[in-house]
Amino acid sequence: MAASCIRTGFNEQVFRSAKQMVKNISRKAKVTPPTAPVVERINMTRKEMEAIEQDILIRRHIERYAIIRQYAYGRTVDCACGVGYGTHLLAKNADVTKIYGVDSNPDCIAHAQKEFSGDKIEFVLGDISSLTIPDIDFLASLETIEHLPDPRCLNEFAQRCNVQEMLVSFPAKKTTHYNKYHYWDLTIQDVLDLFGSDYVMINNFSYTFDTQFVHLARLKRERVPPRRFWASRR
Repeated sequence: MAASCIRTGFNEQVFRSAKQMVKNISRKAKVTPPTAPVVERINMTRKEMEAIEQDILIRRHIERYAIIRQYAYGRTVDCACGVGYGTHLLAKNADVTKIYGVDSNPDCIAHAQKEFSGDKIEFVLGDISSLTIPDIDFLASLETIEHLPDPRCLNEFAQRCNVQEMLVSFPAKKTTHYNKYHYWDLTIQDVLDLFGSDYVMINNFSYTFDTQFVHLARLKRERVPPRRFWASRR
C-alpha cells in the first residue's frame, strides 16, 4: 500500500524519456578547458605582494568617492581634497552644479588644478578652521576627521558654510597605534556628539569592514526641493 501511494501520479514513461534526454545532452556537451591554468597555490615575491596591497589601498580611496557620489548635489565641498581625484569623481554627478575642492597643502592644490580642473570644479587653498564658502548643499569629508587635532572645527566649518547635508567617513577600526597622522579612533556616536546639536543622522553604513560612513542632514533644512507628489496638491 505504501509503495502504491508513493507512486501515485508518477509517469514512468515520462521519467525515462527525460532521463534519456539528459544522457543525450551530456554526450553532445563539450567541456571547455579553463582559459588560465588552475594552480593549487599562488606564488609571488615580497615586492609583488607589497605592490598589490598598495594598489588595493589606492583603489579603496577612489571607491569611497565613487560610493558617495550618488548623494552629492547642488553646491558641494570636498573637504581635504588632496590632489583632486575625488573632487573630479563627485563632479561627474549631474546633480552637482558646483564643487569646491578644499585643501591646506599648496602642492596638492597646484596638482589638482593642473590635472582635475573642470567647468564646475574650483580648487581652493585654505584651512577649514577659518575658511568660509557660503550656501553649501553637500559636504564630503572622507577619511579626514581622524586627522584633525580638533574635530569640532569640521562642524564649525559646516555651520559657517550653511551645509545642508554631509557624508563623513572614518576608519572603522583602531588606527592611532600605527598611523602617526591619526589623532582619533572614532565611533558613530563620536560623530553624533560632534554634530548632533545641529544635524541628525539619516543613514550609516560600512565599506569593506574597515570604513564607516555617516550621512547627516541639518535639522532645519533650507533649499529643499518640493515633494514631488504633493507640490501641486492644495
